[in-house]
Amino acid sequence: MTNIWRPELGDSDPPLYLGIARALALDVARGALRPGDRLPPQRELADALGISLGTVTRAYAEAERRGLVKGTGRRGTLVTGRASPPGLSALVGSRDLIDLAANHPTASLDPDLSAALKAVARRSDAGALLGYPPAGGLPRHREAMAAWLRAHGVPADPAGVVMTAGAQHAILVALSALCRPGDEVACEELTFPGVKAACDALGLRLQPIPLDGDGLLPDRLEQLCRVRPIRAVYTIPSLHNPTSAALPAERREAVARIAQRRDVWLIEDDLLRPLLRAPGPALSALAPERTIHVSSASKALAGGLRVGFALVPAGLREAVTQALQASLIACPALNAEIVAGWIGDGTAAATVAARRRETRARQRRARLLLESCGATLRSSPESYYVWLELPPSWSADRLSREARERGVGVAPAHIFAVDERRAPNAVRLALSAPTSRRTLDVGLRTLAELLAGPAPRGTAAL
Repeated sequence: MTNIWRPELGDSDPPLYLGIARALALDVARGALRPGDRLPPQRELADALGISLGTVTRAYAEAERRGLVKGTGRRGTLVTGRASPPGLSALVGSRDLIDLAANHPTASLDPDLSAALKAVARRSDAGALLGYPPAGGLPRHREAMAAWLRAHGVPADPAGVVMTAGAQHAILVALSALCRPGDEVACEELTFPGVKAACDALGLRLQPIPLDGDGLLPDRLEQLCRVRPIRAVYTIPSLHNPTSAALPAERREAVARIAQRRDVWLIEDDLLRPLLRAPGPALSALAPERTIHVSSASKALAGGLRVGFALVPAGLREAVTQALQASLIACPALNAEIVAGWIGDGTAAATVAARRRETRARQRRARLLLESCGATLRSSPESYYVWLELPPSWSADRLSREARERGVGVAPAHIFAVDERRAPNAVRLALSAPTSRRTLDVGLRTLAELLAGPAPRGTAAL
């Protein structure tokens, strides 16, 4: 029989025919459209949506190209029943892939850029933002970032703030200032892939620190420093990426003592700290003379501006500034001006509060939809992602491939492992990247159905 299906279109689905095809794919994936269902005649759907017949014709043709439907002449257009059409796995980065691999903040909660640009344009000195700023950033931008850090429990003097082009750049600059090729850097055995890339580019050797559900193990760090010439420790103490662990205060204190006793530098990646209502003490507060504290506006406010900053001890500021100038000269002042304005007028605080609420709602959905799939879910209500430990019948790589064939991207554990040969059988799911909870639900249901069903042959984890 004819289905009375109507696509649910978002505000950001241009061109419209692709938005209709995407809505159709999502409804097939979640079972709202079933094999054999007949779609509305093209003219009928066009009239119902108030759009041109040509747009609907293009949408149906696109859906057929993807294998979702098939035109049958007089019988109309029928759903084929393939929730993951051939070729969908190749649509990496397209609007049709439900991307749970990329750790991006929810775009619909981004601050109003147009209002921020108008505010900048009204400044009498706006033209000065087109000139070269000082290497560490304009004073008012450094003051704003120091205020942002203090608002989240990190003691900060503007004199110690160095502006960078995002946290990834700040990490690269910190490593460049502290280390020389061949030096050894310790980090959690699972870590941010960007630091792996940075160490590889700089000729540094990463040494893994074992961790448990609460984060890195200080006694194992102590042991590592005793037997290896560790130059620096890179760590993510708040909402660890990828496991979401938050390092307890006593462990932070132990890490600070080890660094002081062993003469080791600390690079504290703390850009997710604003998401925590009650974050632990910053390492830069416990060992200020040997900690570079890295933060960014990317995850808390908006990723595309690429505004980051590092809080640097006095004795390292010249070396950090030189490393900065070797890679970028200076952070673009216009981007920093926008972020500083949001901090000053309260937009930043309101955005963080909204992201916290949305994050908690998405975490609840993840637990509800994944609780019976046979995997172990580890996370925090305030984290953008969850760590899914898989049953023995599934390997992380096979689940990643099978999920992508069904239009869902996930990040297998080897991406985060310092020693990829010893990667756990797990995947990270980034809950914040989908633009809507409805899209997130479709992706999570797809994964739950995969894990609950029989695993393909040859998938057992080794």
